[in-house]
Amino acid sequence: MLEKIVLTKDSGETIEVDLVSFFELRSNRKKYIFYTKNEVVEEGYVKLYISEVMVEGLDYRLAKIMSDDDWSAIKLIMRKILTNQVSDEIKYLEVGGN
Repeated sequence: MLEKIVLTKDSGETIEVDLVSFFELRSNRKKYIFYTKNEVVEEGYVKLYISEVMVEGLDYRLAKIMSDDDWSAIKLIMRKILTNQVSDEIKYLEVGGN
């Protein structure tokens, strides 16, 4: 079972989601969260989300927009996470242990 986490959108709205992965990309030192709301989409797949996240204490605030360069790097990382590949490019983080 996935860990539940509460995220804050830029609008101030909070959402409870299931955490898939929380990590820092070593190349830019930014933190990202990979999560799901368990929405079933085409062909029965579960929709996944990824966002840069700003951590302030126990508050996890989603960043508004990801740059094209960051998105390109993150797509490669997502494939590695989903296939359980080890990567020096990322540092896994624990929620509450930023």
